[in-house]
Amino acid sequence: REGDGPFTAGRTEDSTILLEHPSCSRKHALFELSTVNGLSIQDLGSAHGTQVDNTLIEPHVRTRLYDLSKISFGASTRSYLVKLDLPTPGTRAASVGSADAQGSVASAAAEA
Repeated sequence: REGDGPFTAGRTEDSTILLEHPSCSRKHALFELSTVNGLSIQDLGSAHGTQVDNTLIEPHVRTRLYDLSKISFGASTRSYLVKLDLPTPGTRAASVGSADAQGSVASAAAEA
């Protein structure tokens, strides 16, 4: 839900999404949700970058995410799919839950 974030991805224990691959930074990426911009990701200047839909995103620039956007961090072969809890007509905007709930980023492939 808006206001619950921002959510972080990285190797630190306090990250919302814990990344274990050694090429991932301690504070790798930031997820934000707003009613104006929807769900976005921002690479926090990581050494090995963040990819959205197989395209390296620019560091420190918000990149909009959509339902089924594919995200990968650093040199890890693990990818994550964005699953948005899309509203039905006449209901409220999409929400983001915990790392394993609907509206979150969920693991889509195994670490190599």
